[in-house]
Amino acid sequence: MSFPQIRRGPTGPLANFAGTTSDNIINESIVQGTTVTDALDTLARRRINYLDQVDTPVGLWNFNDTINAVVGPNFTVTTGTELAYSDMAPGFRCVELGTPARLACPVTPSLQIAGDLSIEAIIFYDSSPTNHIMLSMGGAGAAAADNKLYELFFPTPNYPRRWQFNWESGTATARNFQTPSTALSPSLPPIHNIISIGWSRIGNILTPYLSGRQFSVPSAVQIAPAGGTNGFLTLGGDATADNNTSFLIASLAIYNYGRTPIQFAQSYNRSLGTFWGPIG
Repeated sequence: MSFPQIRRGPTGPLANFAGTTSDNIINESIVQGTTVTDALDTLARRRINYLDQVDTPVGLWNFNDTINAVVGPNFTVTTGTELAYSDMAPGFRCVELGTPARLACPVTPSLQIAGDLSIEAIIFYDSSPTNHIMLSMGGAGAAAADNKLYELFFPTPNYPRRWQFNWESGTATARNFQTPSTALSPSLPPIHNIISIGWSRIGNILTPYLSGRQFSVPSAVQIAPAGGTNGFLTLGGDATADNNTSFLIASLAIYNYGRTPIQFAQSYNRSLGTFWGPIG
């Protein structure tokens, strides 16, 4: 019986199938994996997937030529004309927010989360974020009812490019947690990279995530947010300020509980991991 002459890799030695069985032939083939299913997965067309409903988000938006929600309220155009649909990667659609541009949802109690929460987004920055509010939940006034309950903010274009989580307590008393800024601290990746970013707030401890893994050190226990009953969700700015940094966003998910590190990693594997490769 003759066997096919197949190399183990593009320039590797010829594979020898003599004496192999259907159970172990995968170890002699040109594809990788410990099972036939894993091996076939390596041959599948790589693509990016949108965030999904597996972890039961209270808000989910996949900007596939729409600003309407999969779960939760629909976004509407608040200000600005620099808004467009585009490809973040070939065939993977997103919405691009220029400067100025801002999207907002109506007041939605299920998104007014003052306790444990998690946020995840698939984004691509077209310019270096500087004092940039990516996402905000808060009102337009100065009363306690207008307090910000959560906000994702990037303060500086200088490396290490810090992340910042903002909120308010009392009556418009500003609070924040920043990742470290000392040399060789974790930094937001350079622009023109498709990444997922996330935050969890569990027992008022804040933890940032980058592409499925913890990004930097978590915070100490923080003062809890309060108020916020007039607040609404804004993308690309807050309730009063327009976006000031061009970026693309394909998916956004908000959860009313603190996701585990495993959940963040698994979510990455289901979305960007099918394109860049999974993480353990």
